[in-house]
Amino acid sequence: MHRLLHVSLYSASKPKAVGGLMKAVFDGLCPNCGGPISDDRLMMGLPCEECLPQATAGSPGEVAEALAARGRLWGYGRIAQVWRELLAVDRVFKSGLGHPMWALQRVWAKRVLLGKSFAIVAPTGVGKTTFGSLMAVYLASKGKRSYIVLPSSILVRQVSERIREYAGRCGIQARLLAYYSGMKASEKREFQEKLAGGEFDILVTTDRLLASRYDDLKRQKFDFIFVDDVDALLKRSKNLDRVLVLLGLSEELVQKALESALDSSELEKLVEEHSSELGGAGILVFSSASARRASKRRLMLLRSLLGFELGYRQGYLRNIVDVAVKPSGSVDEEVVKVIKRFGGGVLVFTPMPYGREYAEKLAEYLKASGVKAELADGKAVEKFSRGELDALVGIASHRSPLARGVDLPERIRYVVFAGVPRYELKLTAEEYHPARLYSLLSNLRLVVDERQRARIERELERLRSFLTASSDAVEAVKAGGELTGYLAALKKAIDRGRSLLKELITPELLEKIRESKDLAMRAEGEEITLVIADAAAYLQASGRASRLFPKGLSKGASILVVDDEKAYVSLVRRLRWYIDDLEFKELEEASRVFAEIDEDRRLIKELKEGKASSEVLDFVKNILFIVESPTKARVISRLFGEPMRRDVNGIRVYEVASGDYVLSIVASGGHVLDLATDVGLHGVIVDDGGFKPVYAPIARCLDCGEQFVKLDTCPRCGSKNVFSKARVLEVIRELAIEANGVFIATDPDTEGEKIAWDIASVIAPYNGSIARVEFHEVTRKGVGKGLRELRGINERLVEAQIVRRIEDRWIGFELSRKLWKKFSYKTLSAGRVQTPVLGWVIQRAKEAREKVSVLYAQLPGGMKIRLRGFDRSRLKELKEAKAEVEVVRDEVVEQNPPPPYTTDALLRDASAFLKFSAQKTMQIAQDLFEMGLITYHRTDATTVSQHGMSIAREYIEEKYPGLFQPRSYAMEGAHECIRPTRPADSEMLRSLISMGVLKLPSPLTREHYTLYQLIFNRFIASQMKPAKVRVQHVRVKLLDYVYEAAEPVEVVEEGYSKVWRIRVSQPWQPGSFKLESYRVVRVSKARPYTQGELVAEMKKRGIGRPSTYAKIVETLLKRRYVFEKNGYLFHTPLGYKVWSYLRENYGDYVSEETTAKLEEEMDKIERGEVSYLESLSRLYREILRIRGESIEAPRGS
Repeated sequence: MHRLLHVSLYSASKPKAVGGLMKAVFDGLCPNCGGPISDDRLMMGLPCEECLPQATAGSPGEVAEALAARGRLWGYGRIAQVWRELLAVDRVFKSGLGHPMWALQRVWAKRVLLGKSFAIVAPTGVGKTTFGSLMAVYLASKGKRSYIVLPSSILVRQVSERIREYAGRCGIQARLLAYYSGMKASEKREFQEKLAGGEFDILVTTDRLLASRYDDLKRQKFDFIFVDDVDALLKRSKNLDRVLVLLGLSEELVQKALESALDSSELEKLVEEHSSELGGAGILVFSSASARRASKRRLMLLRSLLGFELGYRQGYLRNIVDVAVKPSGSVDEEVVKVIKRFGGGVLVFTPMPYGREYAEKLAEYLKASGVKAELADGKAVEKFSRGELDALVGIASHRSPLARGVDLPERIRYVVFAGVPRYELKLTAEEYHPARLYSLLSNLRLVVDERQRARIERELERLRSFLTASSDAVEAVKAGGELTGYLAALKKAIDRGRSLLKELITPELLEKIRESKDLAMRAEGEEITLVIADAAAYLQASGRASRLFPKGLSKGASILVVDDEKAYVSLVRRLRWYIDDLEFKELEEASRVFAEIDEDRRLIKELKEGKASSEVLDFVKNILFIVESPTKARVISRLFGEPMRRDVNGIRVYEVASGDYVLSIVASGGHVLDLATDVGLHGVIVDDGGFKPVYAPIARCLDCGEQFVKLDTCPRCGSKNVFSKARVLEVIRELAIEANGVFIATDPDTEGEKIAWDIASVIAPYNGSIARVEFHEVTRKGVGKGLRELRGINERLVEAQIVRRIEDRWIGFELSRKLWKKFSYKTLSAGRVQTPVLGWVIQRAKEAREKVSVLYAQLPGGMKIRLRGFDRSRLKELKEAKAEVEVVRDEVVEQNPPPPYTTDALLRDASAFLKFSAQKTMQIAQDLFEMGLITYHRTDATTVSQHGMSIAREYIEEKYPGLFQPRSYAMEGAHECIRPTRPADSEMLRSLISMGVLKLPSPLTREHYTLYQLIFNRFIASQMKPAKVRVQHVRVKLLDYVYEAAEPVEVVEEGYSKVWRIRVSQPWQPGSFKLESYRVVRVSKARPYTQGELVAEMKKRGIGRPSTYAKIVETLLKRRYVFEKNGYLFHTPLGYKVWSYLRENYGDYVSEETTAKLEEEMDKIERGEVSYLESLSRLYREILRIRGESIEAPRGS
């Protein structure tokens, strides 16, 4: 059994019993009738009680039979139909192969049964061609016609033979027609006659025949087309058009779609007009999602007409032990020693600057030393694959055929680098090609000053549009003359880039390059060459030793023989831009993993020979991976490569292999359900059974943004332009049917847990294997950890969120209605939290109106005092008065850094330092989190993980050697502080983006960088040594007033103040001094709150949570209870009236004390110390008191 199936949907601490206590009703989500249904029925995989009164769990077929017997089989029939048909397909596989389908084959079969075209994302050796063949046999039994397109005649013969065998074993009369080279003339005539007459169920040919006999083929309509090699098919670009016609689409539609392919609005219109024709088309399956030959126009054709895209590429997925060796002799000698120690099956890579000549020389040296090695070419690769060679030698470049094109997972055990991989760029302003100009400038950005970096950034932005400019276009620019349009724009970008390079190339720049840890240079006469460590080449080449196969990623080793220490240090640094936890080990580490390496090769070889065990083949599963935001879905998909994309009913799905899983990633768009408004007590049914909240899919007006449920028209603006989450849930249910299992990866807080519970309930009848994934940073490391540590849904968190939402609704609705009646204004609202917070703003404004006199006096030497409550009538006395300054104590103290940010502290500082509103800060932080740049930003914890400390260590030891001092700031709970996810400040972040190392789904603004740097500095400071600060304790007497203070006056040892400023004042000198200047000002006794200070006050008084701080402030502003002026908050007359009315009439329900107690009660529910039903019962009695009704709680509570 796969490890997924061992994970219960619910936490072990509180298991869910079948038929257990119902928590909620989901309106419109019965899988059969579309009516209301309870969560416990959904979790049992059953329809609602109206459809099926008995609550007996059974197979989908048994449930469907029971429904049919009652004459109520509707929507559930589709679930049962797929289940029954899948059983039938599985019987064909069992008969044909002797064993049932593997996990991934079941997913593909379900997609075909659901009528979906797709491209397969899967490792080699999992039976893709076998699947296509047996699926065709099954479809033949249903009277449907299939076409299998293969890249070679040899494969046509092999596959045809297998299909005959499969059909015979299954007892299915499938008429097979095949065409391959070497057929007799009579066989060819027979083929032509049967093809023309449509006398076949399964056609098997090469892609060449598709082109040569297209006129004959297009007379037939195919229900299923399986293409074994996408790139072979696309050698002839029109083949894709031909395939679409064979599926039943008209040539006219295909041609129109091709002409409109780059105009999305035209394409959408065309698809809508031909929806019935598209609905009747057959199913297309590509056995691979990668397509190196497809044009953008034809990729769009696939996406628009069949709902999926090609283009999948495996990213830097690797299961590699990286080893660095410092040679005792020459590099060549060390390479020989390594190969003789670990044996054959090795690829050897040489540095690109040394060229082909060194690669040839090394190959000869290896041969002379007794290693069977050759320079990599077509013949050598064949000999290597047969085991006739121990080693292939090639150049380390991400474009090298040996690094990119050789895929022999059963043979390649490890790789050796004969020197640090690197590339060279001539440092010259005479460069014309935009791609090389771009590379030069983006690398120089690492060593220039801030002003020059800003200029480089501007030119990189201009050059970015021309990176793929053709050599002809570049030559036209070089030739000069009158240019227009694209060429004129290209010339301008090139000229500006060259001009900037000319300015930058100075002796000072060359000195900075010499001192740099990232760049090196070589000078030959007047010619200067930049030498740059090539991390991409290292990852591409070393990845040849670790490939996806059915058991995940095969183990491999990469051994780097270091020939240049500076290049090695630079390579390690650059590699960590891509893989943050990559570390080079000692050579002994490699020797310990070769047993595992060889075991994986044995399994891969068995797979190729068809001898692999079911345990191996059934290991990799297809998982529906549900996150909240589309941005996060896109970022996660790109952590593992370039994803294959599908559009399912307008919802984007990304498919990518993560190693152990093939993930289908989709976004819920946040909450999918909310309390209904038209049933029970504001959406909660209260009866003898207790409290049953009724949830319905959320709808949002696309014109005004209003959110509501159970309406087709916006209640605010009357628009019918409405998007309902019901559509998202339909797509998620559809995807759940396909998948082997479902992982719900919503945010790691109570709201995220409630969303996970909602989704799990809704999809349970469609897929019973559901697990919760939790991660706190959107990085490969963070997501990978979550995938390894699957858990159930925490019911206690869900219960706390249910109570919080019901409490918001009940108190909000009841008190709001009181306000509407009192003030005749239906946009007013009240809430348990917002009301006391509004009171703080009012109270502070009252204090601000009270004035006090303050004396500001300047003494010699920059010494300053401030005296509150100074009597203005004594101003004249100050002319002759002297200030007596006494330094009571002068000491050097050790000052520790502040801890890393929690949500409230970040909101406070972003308000104070950056003048950001709370809502703006949270939105920018949300962007940074979803793009994988910071950890989760809704947290009360200051805890720093070991990984966080390692990030700080790497940055501090490079920038500020000797100042690293790790601190965990450990707090109870799983959450971590807000911190960066990599050791890159905002400037390095800009560089990584400009060099293409980091590919974000949307551009970062100046505000993103500013907030990121604030978070980064605070975190780095928290992991640095304390600062030593000189503090003076002073007492100043002036007239009969005394000023006392303890003021930092000097930073003696910087420590953390290198990155986090410590404010110091002028040192104090003891003595008697006349005043140099003075003034008395009437100031407010208290300053009005800023947004950040108001959040800090919420945190201090225990009101609100990280997820609600910004929302509370935003609500007060939106309702016009407060307004902001010069960064300070003031109440409006309306705000004062509302607050006064609520305090006077319902003070017991909206007081600070009551609100804080409720927050504490929520925490107790989360810890399992209080029953959520008891809490709801208490809240219900409160509501009855507010309504003036008799108090009688439901007996079930």
